[in-house]
Amino acid sequence: MDKYQDPHTGEYIGVPEGDAILARALLGGVAEEARTVTLTDAFKAYLAEKGKSDPEQLKKQTQRLYRGEQRLISILGGDRPLSEVTRSHARAWRDSREASGVAPATIRRERNDISAVFSWAISELTIDGGNNPFSGMKIADETDGRQTKRLPLPREVISGVYEDLKETPDLYRIWTLLDHTGARPSEIRMLLRSEFVVNAPIPHILISRREGRTLKSSWSERAIPLVGDALEVAKSIVAEGAGETVAFPRYASRGGMDRLSTALGKKIRTHSTDPKHTTYSLRHNMKDRMRAAEVFPETAKAIEGHALSSGQDGSYGEGISLAQKHEAMIKAMRNK
Repeated sequence: MDKYQDPHTGEYIGVPEGDAILARALLGGVAEEARTVTLTDAFKAYLAEKGKSDPEQLKKQTQRLYRGEQRLISILGGDRPLSEVTRSHARAWRDSREASGVAPATIRRERNDISAVFSWAISELTIDGGNNPFSGMKIADETDGRQTKRLPLPREVISGVYEDLKETPDLYRIWTLLDHTGARPSEIRMLLRSEFVVNAPIPHILISRREGRTLKSSWSERAIPLVGDALEVAKSIVAEGAGETVAFPRYASRGGMDRLSTALGKKIRTHSTDPKHTTYSLRHNMKDRMRAAEVFPETAKAIEGHALSSGQDGSYGEGISLAQKHEAMIKAMRNK
């Protein structure tokens, strides 16, 4: 709150409403706030406290929470104190979303967002009653599984996109790296030139957490071997410059993920109208290649940035080495 305080008068000026609610609840006046914190108040305070540090992620988080807030307000018939929201309201919200034809996975994510706001507000703003009406509420299972979300791209689609991108070097390089590493688009677009390690005994890229770059989980932090065309692309990137500069400035800046998704999505659509064919489908292609090559499942997870198995298999030993991943990638890319 110090940044809002006038150094001469001591008064607080221009304090956002969410910050003000949070400050009053944490620094005093809890009993009064507990009776009056509304749904809108809670969402604003939650975002002020739990907002993402990355501007692009914060924008998406803000939009997602706002949509959830407005849909719930619609069910409630207006903004109401959190203490008045009941399990019946939560079920009415769920039933409304299901009746609208929204996928269960989407409803589950929205439920988790709303539940997080309620749990935080109950704990930090001391809401009377102390019950989260969204906690543990069941959502219908998918009827046809995750396979309906995305599918691997047919070879002719991948080849067609390569052909279309020959005149746009950055997109061509990104497409090549996605195709040959199985990495997430968000991981490739943020690479620094220094994270292309091409002169090591096993050339690789480094996916690492750093300032301005977040990762999906701690398992996402990894080294991915470079083989075939991906290695040639990496060498050309390093040859153009070194240091801590980003390899793809247009797509690493604010709004870059949207620009990248739009640009590659348009190219895919010229070769396939199937909505299950997306840029992310290339991760499914890599998964299929590794299955066909009979790559050890734990090695495949280490390449993909997924959590290793729980229990003894995941707890013992030093993990999957770069050499093991390199051997697996060579085998997998033979099936390309």
